[in-house]
Amino acid sequence: MKIGIDFDNTIAKYDKLFVDVALSEGFIGEELGGYDKTALRDHLRKQPYGETSWMKLQGLVYGQHMVGAELMPGVTRFLMKCKLRRYQVFVVSHKTEFGHFDSNNVPLRKEAMKWMTDKRFFDSDYLDLKKTNVFFADNRKDKVAKLAELQCDYFIDDLAEVFANHGFPANTRKILFSNNHKVIADQIADFVNDWQGIDDYIFGCTSIADVSMWFTMLFNLSVNRVDEVPRGGNSNIYKIYASDGNEYATKVYPDRSDDRRSRLTTEYRAIEFLQSNGVNNIPKAIIGDENLGLGIYSWINGISVEKPDFHDLQDAIGFIQKLHHLSRFSQNEDIGAATEACLSANHLVEQVENRLDNLLLVSSEQPSLQFFLTEEFVPIWKRLKEHSLESWPNSTRCDDLRYDYQVLSPSDFGFHNALKQCNELSFVDFEYFGWDDPVKLTVDFIWHPAMNLKDADVLHWEESMIEIFSLDPEFEIRLCAAKPLYGMRWAMIVLNKFLPGFKVSRGIALETYAGYSESVLEQQLIKAKYYCKAVMEYYPQIAVT
Repeated sequence: MKIGIDFDNTIAKYDKLFVDVALSEGFIGEELGGYDKTALRDHLRKQPYGETSWMKLQGLVYGQHMVGAELMPGVTRFLMKCKLRRYQVFVVSHKTEFGHFDSNNVPLRKEAMKWMTDKRFFDSDYLDLKKTNVFFADNRKDKVAKLAELQCDYFIDDLAEVFANHGFPANTRKILFSNNHKVIADQIADFVNDWQGIDDYIFGCTSIADVSMWFTMLFNLSVNRVDEVPRGGNSNIYKIYASDGNEYATKVYPDRSDDRRSRLTTEYRAIEFLQSNGVNNIPKAIIGDENLGLGIYSWINGISVEKPDFHDLQDAIGFIQKLHHLSRFSQNEDIGAATEACLSANHLVEQVENRLDNLLLVSSEQPSLQFFLTEEFVPIWKRLKEHSLESWPNSTRCDDLRYDYQVLSPSDFGFHNALKQCNELSFVDFEYFGWDDPVKLTVDFIWHPAMNLKDADVLHWEESMIEIFSLDPEFEIRLCAAKPLYGMRWAMIVLNKFLPGFKVSRGIALETYAGYSESVLEQQLIKAKYYCKAVMEYYPQIAVT
């Protein structure tokens, strides 16, 4: 099979680089530093000689600043799959020899080849792309002529105009890599908005052979067997039986198309940090590849904690004690805020209401969802929010919690992410690790749908957290004010399956409810109603009329 791929904005990602160069070269001032690439282009084009300014900026980005371009999320994994299947890959790009208005005459094609070399495109032990399979054209007509000569089975490009060009080979399947939803109706090409979608379209799914090859390539060990581990999260985990006689956990993370923060980097750094500070009841970080989105860890031979006992609860409390101690006495500048950290009342309220707004946007097509949101959730939320904010301490109602009261949090902590080994718990999954309010850690442990704690366990957990975080004089007050709000937040989270996503079906990306059946959606709605009921039991004085 032959697969052709465009280069700029398809393989190479320039979104952040364009803004950075525009700032450093004086095209825009600091006040416009929050622009994305499209907004930047539109702004420059509105200025006097704007088109010339935009072309100059392009020349700088594609030339002397090319080294700062990023790989498009997911493209490395796609190319690795092509390599395993021995598919021929061609890069065909409309790229002139030199940039417009570039007085330094930086050779753009040479810079692109250097960038690909640095990213190991031509490394036989990595992506193994042939340099003779890279073609640059002076104009779009020449680019299409080269594609007609190559007769690829697929061609992937971010510009629909390429596919509409006269002479584009009729037998080459067109895949438009774009967020422009209009192309679905126009039927210019098969529409996919990220590399994961292209991957799913052409390959279907990641195979055991893919994982085995990636493991061997990164770790230089042959593989005897690979087992996929069922789990509910977005990352896929495989148990590797390697030639050295050991077992390893290999984690394939989702690409970063819609996630600014790398889950791999976050988890890997968190585990390294915890390990270096004497925390041993966690996996060991062995090797990771950010571009491939693959992490290799030691395997923990434990069993799931289906029915936690008091000793298990004590292990969980002990782990939080360790995190609290490290939070006070260890410094690590690489660790940022936890995913969806809630450091003030405003943060928490905004998160709930943003989730509510997203669900309301799609609720017109789901009458049962719409009724629940408007007739049940919203009335409770309005009264509850007012009541909780009244009792919330002034110091963190709008402003962030003081740094010395924050805690390093896994942000998805519970028995669902624990394994029992020799009657002791080990904890896994640190994809969302970072600084957060310990109140969020405390309450999420209670509300998480995978947890099913007895009332006595909840009480003991809360009392233990109050004791651990006793140096914070407002911890218990925030805990009481926040607990019902987090319950309503979980009511929104369990309804995520109602949110539309793009899924490739017969080559066309269709907007669906993530492929979930009606019965599955109804089950999620039942869970959301349970949370509302549980919150009302916690605050019975808030009567909704």
